Amino acid sequence: MPKNFKSGKISRLTGIGTSILKATGKYAIRTARNKTSDIIDKNENIKNLSAKIAATKEIIETMGELKGALMKIGQMISISEDLILPKEISALFNGLQTKSPSMPQSEVNLIFKKNFGKLPTDIFIDFDYQPIASASIGQVHCGYLKDGTKVAIKVQYPKIVTAIKNDFKNIDKIYHLFKLIFPNVPNIKSIIDEIAESIITECDYENEIKNMNHFAYIYQNFSNIKVPKAFPLFSTKEILTMEFMEGDTFEDTLKYSQEERDFLGDILYRSFQYSFYVHNILHTDPQNGNYLFNRDQIILLDYGSTRSFSPHFISSYIKLLKSVEQNDFILYQLAAQDLGLVRPSEKEEHLLKHFNLIKDIYGPYTKSGKFKVIDENPVHKITQFLKSIDMKNRKSPAKELFLLDRSSFGLYTKLKTWKSEIEWFENIIHYRSIFESIHTL
Repeated sequence: MPKNFKSGKISRLTGIGTSILKATGKYAIRTARNKTSDIIDKNENIKNLSAKIAATKEIIETMGELKGALMKIGQMISISEDLILPKEISALFNGLQTKSPSMPQSEVNLIFKKNFGKLPTDIFIDFDYQPIASASIGQVHCGYLKDGTKVAIKVQYPKIVTAIKNDFKNIDKIYHLFKLIFPNVPNIKSIIDEIAESIITECDYENEIKNMNHFAYIYQNFSNIKVPKAFPLFSTKEILTMEFMEGDTFEDTLKYSQEERDFLGDILYRSFQYSFYVHNILHTDPQNGNYLFNRDQIILLDYGSTRSFSPHFISSYIKLLKSVEQNDFILYQLAAQDLGLVRPSEKEEHLLKHFNLIKDIYGPYTKSGKFKVIDENPVHKITQFLKSIDMKNRKSPAKELFLLDRSSFGLYTKLKTWKSEIEWFENIIHYRSIFESIHTL
């Protein structure tokens, strides 16, 4: 943990405020410098990008130091490729997936003393105090059980729950921080509010073990997906010991052959649909640092953020998809109202715009056969739609919808980057029919 870690509302607000001042200063200085340079006007976008990169680096440093909700949002940005921000900026967030300032040995010892009354070296025959990964809630160490089993030990940062709760009280400042690098950012306040509960839940490692065991059961028929085995005797709410698993990072997979990426893409897509429609649950933290890969295998890590979906929600979501497939405007209205996407009193003009938006995004994937991700930016389409309507006094859609979209977005960006050819519609129909055979729509 960074020295003098701040968990209080005021101290974290001060940290965010300082970052805003520094980032704003760097942006202003770089912009002024560019305006007095000899660069011709047609390079204005390049100059602005340079200024935004300087500001972004300052913001990322703050994210790494403060951890918590702020860093979690940074991790979400890291998987967005060029869909939300210029790729040069979104790539800067990649380090937040596994690398940020870590806590010293003395802090690690205190946490073990608190949870076990022992030092790590009293529990493991070998324990490496240098973490192999440092993320938003905890850091991961390598060690060996006394029977020689190699394990990964996730150790939670002290006071991180308090820090996260205080982050939610600083939403206005966080929103302002992101406006520096993303002027057209949607209302980040509602997004943070939606993920608040899931982030706090991630801080309970005993609950994560339950999730790991459940997903191990779910994916027992997917031999190419591996879930680490947890060791409850060496785990608590703040320390999680699990099987050590090795594999390549997502970035490493870009060196795989296209045939291998197609294979992994097919597994990832089918397992997603299977998990959602057959077991009504999803892993909802799709940042790349939560995956390891081999050329014929996917290792899924970090089960702190998962979400179960009610049959009623899934039924409504299926109706929304079918409204596009059948071009049924009446069915769309019923499903969209049920999901909280539109109001019963909505003007038909807005309903038609929204229906056309959904058809534009989902429609291309309703045709048969294998093909790659359509080369269009859905985030751009959504942003343009939001600009065209009055967002005042609108309630947020169903909370489950945000978490489903978050998971789907992570899946989409991976398949897009891999350029995987997928049987999109056939797989949706297959797994959806299993749900429909159990539940009456």
